[in-house]
Amino acid sequence: MAIVDVEGLTKKYELRKTGDVIVGLDDVSFTVDEGEILGVIGKSGAGKSTLLQILRGIENFDSGRVVVDNVVLTPESSRDQFSKVQRKTAIHLQRSFALWGQSILHNVMRKVCSARTGLEDLPEHPAEYEDVKAEAMEIVDLVGLKDKYNYFYNILSGGEKQRVLLARQLAFKPRVLLLDEPATMSDPLTRREIMDTIKKIHEKLNLTIILVSHMPEVHEYLADRLIMLEDGKITYEGQTSEALRYFTQQIADPVPLEPVTSDREKILRLKNVWKKYRLLTSNELIQTIEMKNINFTIPKGVIMAMIGPTAKGKTVLIRLLSGIEKPDEGEVLVNVSGEFVDIAKYGRKSIIARQKIEVMHQEFGLMHNETVIDQFSYRLGLKSIKTVERALERAEELGITDLKLDVLYRLADLPEDEARALLQKMELSQDIFYELFPRFPESETRK
Repeated sequence: MAIVDVEGLTKKYELRKTGDVIVGLDDVSFTVDEGEILGVIGKSGAGKSTLLQILRGIENFDSGRVVVDNVVLTPESSRDQFSKVQRKTAIHLQRSFALWGQSILHNVMRKVCSARTGLEDLPEHPAEYEDVKAEAMEIVDLVGLKDKYNYFYNILSGGEKQRVLLARQLAFKPRVLLLDEPATMSDPLTRREIMDTIKKIHEKLNLTIILVSHMPEVHEYLADRLIMLEDGKITYEGQTSEALRYFTQQIADPVPLEPVTSDREKILRLKNVWKKYRLLTSNELIQTIEMKNINFTIPKGVIMAMIGPTAKGKTVLIRLLSGIEKPDEGEVLVNVSGEFVDIAKYGRKSIIARQKIEVMHQEFGLMHNETVIDQFSYRLGLKSIKTVERALERAEELGITDLKLDVLYRLADLPEDEARALLQKMELSQDIFYELFPRFPESETRK
């Protein structure tokens, strides 16, 4: 029996600045049976995430009809109808890591409280607290994290964070679970752990799941049936193996890379770098990881890959290379016009050297209320050599030392939550960035 029924669903977006209309979903129809895992696959921009947001009841649509567990939605439906769908569903959003900086257990307890009261405040009464704790611990066990229940959020691997997010959604006891790229940006072992967790949840709770992923292996392992979206339309629907064969036929074979020659200019160098960091639970030290005597050189124009198990230092190494984390010992050297500058040392030379470096974090930090051109303008204002030189002059006028300016400049490359916390600690507002690094003119940005 169908628990989800979608008929003729169409969703359009109008771009405010240009007035152009983009069709996100175009006359989409399908059903999902109770207890089924339906996979949704397609290229980026095909409409997969838009579909999940409509099924969640948080996005309106232009035409069609959506039924979720006997609750009917049309474009004319009241806000109350959309709220009913929200109570029937839970969603795990793509690359969302919105967790409290507390233990796994407390993160799940807060969601249990939210499901009961609408607020994530933990109860003060001991009996109620223990009741919430017991329910949360059952969910933590279900996602395979019982042995790590007291681990802090900031030491969890990407896969473990994904499982905590799943646990928090299960606290609402949804009838339909919507998963948007749950295994994105994870290593093969972590991906398998996440998929095993989803399979366990499905088998234990007989939960209906709609799973969006661009990874064929995820659908092959989990999906009972698959639909393929292309430009907002369903172009294929059928058994998972058949649909994946059709999808992968469209992917071109990889082109071999040119071999790297030894005569290329060296652009980045790590010299005798040591870094030690500690992993803590809410009440104990669980592991000390030490990166010892790291030495390597990266030639100009080369794509260098790093591979390794979760929580072994890959992200820390990226942070060292980008200058947003300092080594305990050693040098991180960047080639600036033939001179190697150590960006582990703060100052004017380091600011100019780091202008040549960009970093893309696993947890995206895009500003949701700004257009694409606005966000490009902001980053160009930070990384253009002209604006960096102007920032040095403006800082001198404001009495800001090169050392303090370098600290501020590094904050711009941190994930948003980290940067905001450090700004608060320094008793500064984000406006200081716009004062020192004004946005690039729109005409220049478009070029």
